[in-house]
Amino acid sequence: MRSVKGLRQLKHPGVIASAVALLAMVFSANPAFAGTTIGNAGGTSICSQPVSLVQMSSSTGAYTVPAGGGSISSWSTQATAWPGPVGLQVWRPTGTALTYTLIGASPLVTLATGTVNTITLATPILVQAGDLLGLRVEMKAACMQPTTPTDVYGVTSGTNPTKGSTIVFSSGTTEQLDVAAIVDAPVVVTPPPTAPPTAPPTAPPTAPPTAPPTAAPTPPPSGSTGNGNHGTTDNTADEAEQDTDRDTGTPLHPHVHHRIHKATFVSTHTERGEATWSGRRDSD
Repeated sequence: MRSVKGLRQLKHPGVIASAVALLAMVFSANPAFAGTTIGNAGGTSICSQPVSLVQMSSSTGAYTVPAGGGSISSWSTQATAWPGPVGLQVWRPTGTALTYTLIGASPLVTLATGTVNTITLATPILVQAGDLLGLRVEMKAACMQPTTPTDVYGVTSGTNPTKGSTIVFSSGTTEQLDVAAIVDAPVVVTPPPTAPPTAPPTAPPTAPPTAPPTAAPTPPPSGSTGNGNHGTTDNTADEAEQDTDRDTGTPLHPHVHHRIHKATFVSTHTERGEATWSGRRDSD
């Protein structure tokens, strides 16, 4: 048994073979594993102090969320004789070497020893392509397994980081983490069909304009006639003077026709100084 940065490796090939066989049974029989499986739940190296781990690279790329992303609905880890507790972590590269941001984590769970533990998440962790699996070990538990020198992991000790924390890790090689996860395909939400355009409301027919009422004809003024030359009586002051003869005082007919034919008397003086009167009509 050897210790590497607080990790101890168990050299029991039989235990490893049994764990791999049991893992294959779980993944094939459990209907929850309907998405894409990434990582590898197999552990022989023991973490003896609180640490956070991330699989920076692996020879097969098995710990990286594939193209399309999605969500992690369950995860698994192999327990040996120590129950943890442990928890899943998901880390996102920042573009700076050895620096990662925690984008999701499961609650810590106490493991059933000597078997592969599979935990379903009440709230799936949303992931995108390129995110990496990690593991939180709070107390002594199996955490890694030896592999090829091309596998690189990161480790940091201290308190359990919260979601959104950005951490600078120390790196090690020849190990892969004791963690696997199911990445479900992203849920495609089909938008509801677009409703057809609503026709504009039809305006009610416009009533034709109502013609204004025609005024009743104005009656002719009193005293007028409509007969030929008689015309309309002109009740002026001149006519009023013609109602009686100026010379005789004889009343005249009120009709204007008689005014036209009124007699005119001419005074003639004789040699004896006597005046005689002769009469003629205006019309004569």
